Order: sequence, then C-alpha cells, then structure tokens
Amino acid sequence: MTFAEMHHSAEDSPLDQKTTSVMLAILDAASKDKLLITATKLVKLLYLLDLKQIASGSQPATAIEWRWRHYGPYSDAIYFAEQKLCREGYIHSEDRQWSSSRGRVLTLVGGAKYVSPEPDIIARIDEVIREFGTLTPTQIKEHTYKTAPMLAAQRAGEREVLLDMRLARPKLNVSRVAARYAARRAATNKEAYNDAEAQSELLRVVSATAGTRHRANKLLDA
Repeated sequence: MTFAEMHHSAEDSPLDQKTTSVMLAILDAASKDKLLITATKLVKLLYLLDLKQIASGSQPATAIEWRWRHYGPYSDAIYFAEQKLCREGYIHSEDRQWSSSRGRVLTLVGGAKYVSPEPDIIARIDEVIREFGTLTPTQIKEHTYKTAPMLAAQRAGEREVLLDMRLARPKLNVSRVAARYAARRAATNKEAYNDAEAQSELLRVVSATAGTRHRANKLLDA
C-alpha cells in the first residue's frame, strides 16, 4: 500500500455511487457548454455544489468529507474515485501544459452510461455550472476561500481537519422576527393587535419555517 493510499484509508471514506454519479453529471453538463474542466476545477465545483445544497436546507449532493488541504477544500477520495472512473471507461484524463501551469483535463467518455442523480441535484449542478463553470481554477479556488466553512478553518489556522459544512445551512433570524412584531405592536392600538393575535401570527411563521428547521436539524444530526 502506498503512502497516499494509507492516508486515504485513514481519513477519507471511499465515495459512494451517488457521489461518483454527481461527478459524472458535472462533466456531462460542462461538456454540453463546451467548458474545460480540470481535476482541480472539478473538486471545487463539487464543493460549491454541496454548499448550495446545504444553503437551500437540503442534504449535501455528495458524501465527500471535505478538509482544508492543499489549495482549499479537498478530499483524497475524489482522486481515487477519478482514477477508478478512468479505469472503468467513464472518464478520459489528459495531461495538459499551459503557459504558467499544468493539469489534468477530464472529459466524460462519449456514450458512457451512468446513473443520473435526482432531478433537484441536476438542477443544482446546472446552477453551479452557470455560475462558476467559466471561471479559471484559480478564480474558483479564491471563491472557495471566502465560503463560511473555509473562513472558519482559516480563523482556526488548522489544516487537515474536517470542514464544518453546517456553517452553510440557513439560519432562522429570530431577532428580526421579534423586532418586527415589537415594531408592529408599538405602531398599532393594543386593542386592535393584542397578545393573542401576536402569538397566533408568530405561530404561523414558526409553522411556515418548520420544513427548513427540520432539514437543518437533520444536517446537524448527520
């Protein structure tokens, strides 16, 4: 077993079929827009996809255990999954040299059949490709360093630790809701807007946000 394989098995769990399907779907979507996707860029797109999923109150699109490693969020498991997909004939990898850098360009092999992710994940992939697909790997890397999990890791100054992806989840701004009710009560007659009515309206707001809070709690328990 090589050092890289030992490091992988000790810290990063192998990726499941759902995650490798997401990798293939990203390459598929990029090919339709004739976008160049390097191995580095694919990693960052996967990370941003997970963030967008969590920010929407949903589960992450992948099972990747993200760490601050090398040049931003990373997992060795992605590299091993990429190599496996190449061996199985799903991905073609080509080393490229540019004026100031080099990298592996990844493309989906023509005619390759794979299990497509759920429709909501496909829609999110399209969103990520539209927003970040034309950026260079360096530009995407700089963007990832400004995301909440990476900012927290940088403040702690600790590499290799798992990134706290929960920091991307939506937050219920209770103070803003309370301030709104306080202002309304101050501006209206107490007889016209009594405590019972205020409580009833607050309960309606809490009920309306129940789904988001339930999804956020599932992320906390994950």
